[in-house]
Amino acid sequence: MKTSRLICWLVIEVVLFSLSHAEQSHRVRGIKQRDVYPSYLWELYKSSSTIQKPKVAKEIRDAVTKLAYLDSRIDMLGLILFGPKNRRSILRAVRDEKLPMVDDQRCLKSTLKLFEKHCGVLTDDDMKQSLANICNYMVEKAAIKEAIIIACGMHDIEESHGIDVGNPKVNVTPAPVRGTFEYCGRVIVNGVSRRQLGSYAKAYQIMVVPKQILDSWHNMIQICFHQNQSQGLCQCEEDDWRFVRKGSWSSVMSPYEKKFVDVKFVVQLEGFVTVTLDEVSQNWRYGLLVGGIALLYITVSKDIFEKDDGRIVQFVEWATRVVAVTCIFMSSKDTPLAVVAVCSCLALCDVITSIMNGGHIWR
Repeated sequence: MKTSRLICWLVIEVVLFSLSHAEQSHRVRGIKQRDVYPSYLWELYKSSSTIQKPKVAKEIRDAVTKLAYLDSRIDMLGLILFGPKNRRSILRAVRDEKLPMVDDQRCLKSTLKLFEKHCGVLTDDDMKQSLANICNYMVEKAAIKEAIIIACGMHDIEESHGIDVGNPKVNVTPAPVRGTFEYCGRVIVNGVSRRQLGSYAKAYQIMVVPKQILDSWHNMIQICFHQNQSQGLCQCEEDDWRFVRKGSWSSVMSPYEKKFVDVKFVVQLEGFVTVTLDEVSQNWRYGLLVGGIALLYITVSKDIFEKDDGRIVQFVEWATRVVAVTCIFMSSKDTPLAVVAVCSCLALCDVITSIMNGGHIWR
């Protein structure tokens, strides 16, 4: 079905292209060239079954969103090059039919190539005409390249935000991602040094809350919480993305880790998100630590486990050790520090056992 749909779209585009030379307005039966594919999808949506409609609706949304994104990038390009007063008149300028679309074909070719590399592929002649107008009116051709990179590659020059205990809140407005119609931003969550044992039984709660964005659009906001510093912005695997639910997203991490919160707007949204860090004291973890140490002490105490050949006593002794190790391991949210605590306690028990048994480790 997808193949036949594509063929139908291509046929429509070919017919429209042949007629576009006869009609300067690029209209066929009242439909602009840019609206042909969305209009086709709309007709398909009306004739689709209840099961098929959500899938077709998603295609309509993607098509319209992509057009809106490309429009916004061209408008941004015009704003950078010509200013707020002249940008629209230049971008929408219509040349005499006797004149070619552009005076400098080399400029148009390089501008199209650069725009499609950073912003996305153009399929609409009106958009291409806007780029041609830029070449016609812009004297400094080198400025076009710089403007395109700024307009469509803002995330490359924008520094990532960072939060920590001293600076626990930041507002993030995702920027456009080159070659797509998505918007992304990143927040670095900085932990503390593992030498600061005062945070042993603490945890960081990270929360993302949309601001000035309607509740109905919250499902267009996705969050990826990861530790891969070398990973590109918003390059998480599909299964790693989480949606904002009931007005917020939250997760818990170790206070000794460094993590990254990637925020993605699937469509352009008017608003931003607030990312906050809340240091949570989990004092019950100290109870687990003390309990685990106490259970390990029991296993090396001769008063509790006397030497006996019975298997039941041996089983209880080892079961107690397993529970003790589990308690110590769970005494910290930080896995590396918890492993160090387990190893230290076991080593201490080895020493105590060796002393109590005359140099023999673990009876």
